[in-house]
Amino acid sequence: MQVKKSVQNSFRKLFKQMPYKDITITRICKDANVSRGAFYDYFADKEAVVSSIVTEEIIEGPKLLIQSVPINQYKSSSQILVEMLYSAIYQNKDFYIQLNKVDNGVLLVKLLTLGFMSLNKDILISYKLPKDEERYAHYFFAVSNAALVGKWLDNNMDITPARLCHLFNKWTLRYWLDIMPNKMDWM
Repeated sequence: MQVKKSVQNSFRKLFKQMPYKDITITRICKDANVSRGAFYDYFADKEAVVSSIVTEEIIEGPKLLIQSVPINQYKSSSQILVEMLYSAIYQNKDFYIQLNKVDNGVLLVKLLTLGFMSLNKDILISYKLPKDEERYAHYFFAVSNAALVGKWLDNNMDITPARLCHLFNKWTLRYWLDIMPNKMDWM
């Protein structure tokens, strides 16, 4: 794990110093003082390094929350869950604002979409939706949330994570309530 952290830290350091396109695996390895073989033990390429950073900083905390909160408590925890996502991004805002500029935000939105899809899949498994609806719902919410974060970063995080969370939940919570099993528990 020390190699993984060294590579991640080196990527962050290099990303502060140069554009994404100029960061090579050779530079990362040299800065991290690790061999290319050690690099490839953990990562397929530099995008995989970024993906691991995004996953660890943004996705893992909410994933643990989802796994520990009973489904009938989701309404009260959804605000916490979404705000955790946005707060994690906000804590490292310079990194994510800069990352959002790589390929006009395509890389970050892609990585966030994959992470959010993973979270949504964990949530939707308890909802017993038809498979086609489940597949499209978790994609819709992942992409819309990732695009919203991209816009927030484009605007230099001009509103707080709590405000962005409030807006996202205002726009999406009705759907989750409509499909929630045991709706009577919510009333």
